[in-house]
Amino acid sequence: MIMILRDMRNTSGAKAMWDNLSNESILSMLEKSYFLSEKRILHSVRVMETALKIGMSFTTDQEILEKIRIAALLHDCGKELAKKMNLSETEHGYIGAILVEDDLDIEDLDILRAISNHTTGDVFMGFIEKVIFLADMTEPMRMEYFADKIEAINKFLFEFKKIDIAVHLGLVFKIAETERKMKCVSPKSKLAEDYYLGKLPCP
Repeated sequence: MIMILRDMRNTSGAKAMWDNLSNESILSMLEKSYFLSEKRILHSVRVMETALKIGMSFTTDQEILEKIRIAALLHDCGKELAKKMNLSETEHGYIGAILVEDDLDIEDLDILRAISNHTTGDVFMGFIEKVIFLADMTEPMRMEYFADKIEAINKFLFEFKKIDIAVHLGLVFKIAETERKMKCVSPKSKLAEDYYLGKLPCP
């Protein structure tokens, strides 16, 4: 799979060390190496800001926050390549994780899994995965369409500090919206929704 990906895109300038991944260098990479539109890049910036806001409401650990920053900015890097490969909407996260590992030598599973699962969610998600999944769904521009749903998620995130309940709500909303658009719901999303339902406190 990685060799196929290498053949299908321009990797010039894509190689970088994790320590040197400033916001500016990542944004440049998204535009020049992964061909993301300005609209998609601005979305990635908003997801980073939202993800850091969520992250900092739960932890002050700088290593965790740095992983959140990198994963958030890179979460959609596989978007255009997935389209060229005629893959489904939910598969660009998986493609993005491959690109990040291959091009940037990032082998950190927190980052890779967060990128891979940001669209579908998954069972047994780690903290960083949950943050990126929720930030992608609740970044400010989504408020125009899903204000009531985002307000409900944010209430559990910032007021009650119940991230698993926020994840469950996010999965319920995502599945419902996918079905409303008459698109295929990822089996991973359904499994994750059932899993996080089981983690909810008993009434």
